[in-house]
Amino acid sequence: MKNKALNGSLRWLTAVAMATAGLSALAITPAHADAAPANYTLNAELKDLTSNAMDGAAWWNDPAGTNYIKYADCNATTSYTWRATDAAGAPIANHAVSLNFSNGGGENAHVAVNGTDVTPGSGNVPATTTDGDGYFTFSVTNTDTTGCEKHPSSNLPWEGGRGADLKANFHPTMGISGERYDGVWAHYVAAEVVTPPAGYNAIRLTSPALDGTNSVNHQADADYWVGQGWYHTGARSMRYYAPVGKNLHLTYKATDADGKAIANAAVTLLVDKQYSGSNATMSCGDNTTSGGEMACTGTTDASGNVSFDVANGNTAAQAEGYPADVTADQGGARLYSQITAIMAGQGSEAVDVVDFDFVKGTGYNVITLTGPAVDESHSVNHQGDADYWVSQGWYHPGVTFYRHYLVVGKTYKLTYHVVGKGGDPLADTAVQLVFNKQYSGSNAHMKCGSTHSTGDEATCTRSTDANGNVSFYLTNLNTRAEGEPQPASRTEGGLADGRLYSQVTAIVEGQGKEAIAMVDFDFFTPTAKAAAPIRVSAWKQGAGVKVGVANAKGKDVNIRVGNFSWLRHSNKVNDKLYVLPNSNSGPLSVVVTIAGQSYSVELN
Repeated sequence: MKNKALNGSLRWLTAVAMATAGLSALAITPAHADAAPANYTLNAELKDLTSNAMDGAAWWNDPAGTNYIKYADCNATTSYTWRATDAAGAPIANHAVSLNFSNGGGENAHVAVNGTDVTPGSGNVPATTTDGDGYFTFSVTNTDTTGCEKHPSSNLPWEGGRGADLKANFHPTMGISGERYDGVWAHYVAAEVVTPPAGYNAIRLTSPALDGTNSVNHQADADYWVGQGWYHTGARSMRYYAPVGKNLHLTYKATDADGKAIANAAVTLLVDKQYSGSNATMSCGDNTTSGGEMACTGTTDASGNVSFDVANGNTAAQAEGYPADVTADQGGARLYSQITAIMAGQGSEAVDVVDFDFVKGTGYNVITLTGPAVDESHSVNHQGDADYWVSQGWYHPGVTFYRHYLVVGKTYKLTYHVVGKGGDPLADTAVQLVFNKQYSGSNAHMKCGSTHSTGDEATCTRSTDANGNVSFYLTNLNTRAEGEPQPASRTEGGLADGRLYSQVTAIVEGQGKEAIAMVDFDFFTPTAKAAAPIRVSAWKQGAGVKVGVANAKGKDVNIRVGNFSWLRHSNKVNDKLYVLPNSNSGPLSVVVTIAGQSYSVELN
C-alpha cells in the first residue's frame, strides 16, 4: 500500500450511520458479529474529522499500511478515528484495539492518550473498543511544555529551518499477524502566526473563506489598482457567486504590521462600492442601496474579528444564471455588489475587494417531498440527525429528516418537486425513489412498481413532468398485526424499539451531491374505535308498535310487548322495527333484548 498525503480531508467513507447517542431516529444493523472469525486480518482505516484534518506528506513505505504526517497543535488535543474491517471488508464490532507507539526514528514527544500518559516509543497503550460499526477513537494530547516545532509554511515534512523535532509515531493494533493500518507520524508544532506585509494593517475576509476552489481570482485587477495608486500593496480582488435574495454573513479579521490582532477598532464596510459599476439592491441595518456606495460600521472583538450581515434584495428573475464553473468568469449581464472593509482607508491598508455576483439556484439539486405533508405540524422533526450526517460528509447540506406516521397495509402516493442547480424546476429528469434505505435499519415490507423489499434497500425510477414534479406509488404490505401501536403524538417522540418503518428518499445525482428529503415512514395499526352504545326507543303507531334500534346493525332483536314477542333482525345502524300486538289498550311494557342485553320502554 502506498503512502499518502492528506491535505484538508481524508478519503470520504461510504455513508455509514454511526450508532451515536442522541440520534433518536437512527437505526443501525451491525454488519459484523461481535466475535470476528479467527483468520481475519485487521484493516484499520483513518476517518477524517473535519476539525482535525490530516495534512503533511508521506515519506515512508510501510508494507503494513499507509502512513501520514500530521502537524498537530502543540497545545491541543487531536482526536483520530479509525474504522476496523476484516479481510472481507466487513466491520469488526465490539472488539478491543490498542494504540501502539513505536520507536523507529527519534520519537521524543510525551503524550496522553485518552487521559493516560505515554512515554516515547512505549509500545501499546490501554485499549479501547470498536463500536457496532467498527469505529474507534483515540484522543492524543502532547504534554511537553517546551520544544514545540516551528509551524511549517507548507505541508512538506522535511521543511528546513524549523528546529528540532517533537514527534510521536503511532498506529492501531489488535495484535494480529498480517494487520494493515493507517499510521500517524505526529509532529507537534507551535500555533501559526499570520504575518502581513510589513508597515501597514491588513483586513481580510475570513468567512466565507474564498480561494481557488470557490471563487474567481481577479488579482490582476487588484495589481492594476495598486499600480495606479488607488489601493495599497497587498490588495486582493475576487468574484464570488452568491444566491440571490439571501443574507451574506461576512466576517473580517484585522491585523497590524506585526501580524497581531487589532482589537476594539472601528471597521467600515463599503457596499456597492463607488466606481465599481455595482447594481445589486443591498441592505445593511436600516440602510439600503441599489448601485450607490453605502457604508455600515462595526467594531472588532478581542481577536480582531468583526462581522456584518448584508442582505441582497433582488429576485430570481433579475439574477444571473448559475455558472458552469464557479472559478471562472461567465459572460452576459451581471447583477453584483462590490464590497470591501476598511479602517484607515483603501489606500492605507491591504484590503480584500470582492464582487458578489448574485445568481439563481444553489449549484446543486434540491428535492422536496410535497405530498403527503411532512413537516413539524404533521411529523417528528429529526433535523439534528440530518445535521450530524452532513457534518460527517455523508449527506449534502440542506438535507431534511422527519419521522412520519402512516396506517399499515396501504398504498401511498409520494410526490416530489425537483429544483435544478440553476434554481429552475428540473423537467423530464429521471428520479430514483430509494426505500428501505441502506444502513437505516428499515424492516417494513414495501413495494414500488414491481420491486419488493423487506429491509434491503430497493429503488424504482420515474421522470419529472414539465414542472419538475414526480410521483411514486409506494405500498406497505405488512399486516395490521405487525403494525406499531397508534402513536400518542404525530409530532413528538415515538418508539425506540419495536418499530415497523421504511426510510425513504428521492435522488437524482446522489445523497452527497444534492439537498434531499429523508423520511422514516412508520406504519401503525389504528386503535379500534369503541363500539357506540345500543339505544332503544318505542312508540305507538296505528294499531301496532314501532321500535327504534340504534347501533345494532347485523344483530337479532327480540321484541316483547305484553305477552307477545317477535324476533326481528336489524339491517341498519339506525333501524325501525314494527310489531302488531293483539291488543294495545292501556299501558304497555316493551322489552327489547339484543345480544343478551335487555332494554325496557314504557308506552302510555
